[in-house]
Amino acid sequence: MHLVYRYGVLQVYRKLPQTRTHVDRKYLEWHGQQYRVQVKVPEKARAILGKNRLVKPLHTDSLANANRLKHRVIAELKEEIARALLEAKRRSRQEADQLMEEAFTWRADVEAERQRPQELDDHDSPIGSDVVQDFLYERAQEVEKTEGVDRASTFYKVAMGHETPITSLVDTWLAERADMRPRQRIDYRRAVSKFAAWLMEVKLPGSLEGVDRKIAGRYVSEAMVGRGVHWKTANKDISALSGYWKWLIKKGYREVNIWTNQSLPKIKAKSDAQRPKRPFTDEEVSTLLHGVADPLVLDAGTVAALSGMRNEEIARLKVADCVDGVFRVTDAKTRAGMRDVPIHPDLRKLVERRTQNKAPAAYLFDELQDPPPGSAMERGQGITKRFVTIRRQLGVDERVPGSRQSRIDFHSFRRWFIRKAIDALHQGAKGYDQWTIADVVGHDRETSGAGLGMTMGRYPGAAPLDAKRACVSAVKLPRRSRTKVGTGP
Repeated sequence: MHLVYRYGVLQVYRKLPQTRTHVDRKYLEWHGQQYRVQVKVPEKARAILGKNRLVKPLHTDSLANANRLKHRVIAELKEEIARALLEAKRRSRQEADQLMEEAFTWRADVEAERQRPQELDDHDSPIGSDVVQDFLYERAQEVEKTEGVDRASTFYKVAMGHETPITSLVDTWLAERADMRPRQRIDYRRAVSKFAAWLMEVKLPGSLEGVDRKIAGRYVSEAMVGRGVHWKTANKDISALSGYWKWLIKKGYREVNIWTNQSLPKIKAKSDAQRPKRPFTDEEVSTLLHGVADPLVLDAGTVAALSGMRNEEIARLKVADCVDGVFRVTDAKTRAGMRDVPIHPDLRKLVERRTQNKAPAAYLFDELQDPPPGSAMERGQGITKRFVTIRRQLGVDERVPGSRQSRIDFHSFRRWFIRKAIDALHQGAKGYDQWTIADVVGHDRETSGAGLGMTMGRYPGAAPLDAKRACVSAVKLPRRSRTKVGTGP
């Protein structure tokens, strides 16, 4: 122990042993008497960014400060690279699409030429009339010079009607599905691409004309069941492929849906590892909301617990959506999700603080970053990724042997809200009923309840705001608990 005067004040401190600190220079570069961050640009993104690497000065000559400041800058530069990679991929796909679109226009002309009556000479022999095909051959030679032999060969075969690549019409199909969210589009495109890749892997025809029900069944058996793909994942891909084939039938490219009745049977839970997700307990909610130091996660978690809103609905709230005592959800995953949720009395100060001096178009949670255009990521993932780390640090978890995921996650705040609203009803709460809870959380009434879907769902309309306000107000945050958590109910 040592006594020293520090800034005129007598202080006691314990002398720490002299140890060599780790010198971390990753992503750092000394330049012009100060440090700067440098991040290598992948080759595919260089044409977009016009650089082999991105650099940004940190305006400090201290290595310690540079290490403290670099992480935010690295994240920004990597996000810029991610956007460039997406743009490069889009351009590549656009170029491929344009070539395929051209091939299909040639295909129409070739087919029209084939159907025209042939002219005969004086000896009743056909006069050559394959003019379009001759020009097509010349065009394929031009494509070969700029795009290579493989691209030229594919172009020619498609134009001649000999084959239609499995993936060639995916973008046209998805363009007609305006109801799809970005992540769903990516999942559907990936499902078709995986099937095309497997066909190439096992050396089977990679065209729409070359695949049949037997090949589809073999894909399910070998690439899904044989490789241990979870039945839910397999059925999700099969459903996407089936949807694609239905569209192909409608457009005249195919006559039979080879994916009908190919889905895998549901496997019932046989162990605790397959137990469903659950709500938080009161003790867990108390631990989380009193133990979280991150303002973003704390505020988002509190809103979720006292509104029952989904994570992405919270992340997309704007100042203009938080007026007249309600959260106005205008971008939801379902039609029922478009709703007004009364702002809980305990959330009013939080909302006032987060909306103060902000423009109507500003986000309530403006710390979050919008995902790159076309990305499968959602804005709310910035909350969930930070939340899972904090939740584990606080010991709020339930992971049974053999399970990849915890039975509790950020969505458990929503489950807890519903549980508390139901409990309050059982304890005599007035002014709302179970149908009101469905309206508050954005569940479809018509699919809720036994045999009363139309009666209680469509005909009476949504619950009045007063009923929804009574429902929200009935949910109370638990008092701070010292009980050990993490074991679940």
